Amino acid sequence: EHSQHLLVYEYMSNGTLHDILHSGDELNKKFSWNVRVRIALGAARALEYLHEICQPSIVHRNFNSANILLDDELSPHLSDCGLEAFTSFGSGSQAAAQMLGSFGYSA
Repeated sequence: EHSQHLLVYEYMSNGTLHDILHSGDELNKKFSWNVRVRIALGAARALEYLHEICQPSIVHRNFNSANILLDDELSPHLSDCGLEAFTSFGSGSQAAAQMLGSFGYSA
């Protein structure tokens, strides 16, 4: 009726990776290196999926710790794709040259 588009995300009980890393609470102190590596690998796999597997490919444009949500099991979920750019790598088409997202965080 109103032609509005909405993104609805599953609730992530542990909030963002940024909030946990920059807080002094107990959850941050419980982050073992294994958990940190698992989160980093999960986020990297999400980017790989967007860049290499999705058709059309998606460039996130604002990849940072505030856009990595953590569920009950501390599994990472990538969010805030509002500034993404659709592109076709290798097909001769080019993505826009305009810089989008946060400086230093395009992926």
